[in-house]
Amino acid sequence: MAGRDPDMKILVPVDGSSETGRVLGWLVAQELLPAGSRFVVLHILAPLNPCVARSLTPGSLEDYYAAEAQPVWHLVRPILQRHHVQAACRHDIGDAARRIAAVARDEHFDLVIMGSHGHGALANVVLGSVATQVLATTSAPVLLVR
Repeated sequence: MAGRDPDMKILVPVDGSSETGRVLGWLVAQELLPAGSRFVVLHILAPLNPCVARSLTPGSLEDYYAAEAQPVWHLVRPILQRHHVQAACRHDIGDAARRIAAVARDEHFDLVIMGSHGHGALANVVLGSVATQVLATTSAPVLLVR
């Protein structure tokens, strides 16, 4: 496509489960993606109960969510560093599938790469998996790693 940046903008949602390491390991082992691709690793946190959240200052609430995301970044960052993958790591708050689809749409990602399973196998059976919901709600191409 003339005038279009050939680099891809790729969203990699992670949940900190064992699947996270497998997806990142698979991703860095592949040579299918264009050199110069830009990666954003996204972790979605469940929101605090509104009554609890209202009792905290905005700074305290941000600190709480940042601390909750740290175990995931302790897993993710060494994998990325070991394989020399430059990626922005960030977290967001809300329903995982809805937030992933919204970020992919609003920030114009070219591709979403995520695991087919994560935390809570029982929840996946009862509620439907995050991956299934993302597939149903995003217009971005989704590559599921199984």
